[in-house]
Amino acid sequence: MKKISLTLFFIQGLLSILAVRGQTVKEDSLKAFREFAGIGAFYNHLPFDLKVQIKKTTNSMMVEADTLQSDLRLYTDSHEFYMESDGIKEMGNDSLLVMINSNTKQILLYPNRKKMTGNWISSRMALISDSSIDLLAGKYRARILNLGDNLNRIEIKTRRMILATTIPREMITIDYRPLTHEPRWMQQTRFTLLPLDSSSYIQLKANASFAGKLIDTLTKKRRSFFAIREVSTTYRFIEINFSVHEPPLQLNDILRKKEDGEYVVTGKYEDYTLSTEL
Repeated sequence: MKKISLTLFFIQGLLSILAVRGQTVKEDSLKAFREFAGIGAFYNHLPFDLKVQIKKTTNSMMVEADTLQSDLRLYTDSHEFYMESDGIKEMGNDSLLVMINSNTKQILLYPNRKKMTGNWISSRMALISDSSIDLLAGKYRARILNLGDNLNRIEIKTRRMILATTIPREMITIDYRPLTHEPRWMQQTRFTLLPLDSSSYIQLKANASFAGKLIDTLTKKRRSFFAIREVSTTYRFIEINFSVHEPPLQLNDILRKKEDGEYVVTGKYEDYTLSTEL
């Protein structure tokens, strides 16, 4: 299973509006963006131990959907971080980074030149800042839905649409607890165009399952055909724990520094191969 990157922490959202019956709708975009910023600020409280299920689906409309799934665990405090997903563990402190591949029994040790620590990761979880709210409101539409049971939903979509459609180029929907701004579920969807030749377009057009997913347009005196490609990533937030004060695995559980400054593998990882880039 392929590893899914931590794009969750770098999203600068373009979110969609979904029609859901029986829900209270507030069309105040600025309020929605402020709430969205508050969700990012939820992770400023260190340390924390987070567990997330991630699912990424790519549908080109012409082949079977390609789906990747991953369970992610992330721990951060002021000076350390720990990430685990699909047999890969990565951890770091103020000076060192370590990657452990349990599938190949390999350990990679290298300097932490970017100073990636818990503070570094937490600072990048701020989805949007207060100063960018007015600017974002000019480019995106947003609204808040009250789902009931202490749960709200924010939906934002870009004002830029896919060529000759009413489909936004990117959408995100996030469910969260309004009292604490704790996220519970989020989906990010991006739409792009795949060029088609005329014969492929005609063939797909005859298939009812492609209704609304094909585009026939005239650009620069030339007729062009496209299929809509959809990439969707869903994050389900399983648990967050603010009472944990150390990572589930520490550097001295893996490595020991000798008197000559060299590192050797220790503990249950002694049969792993160590590579260093120090």
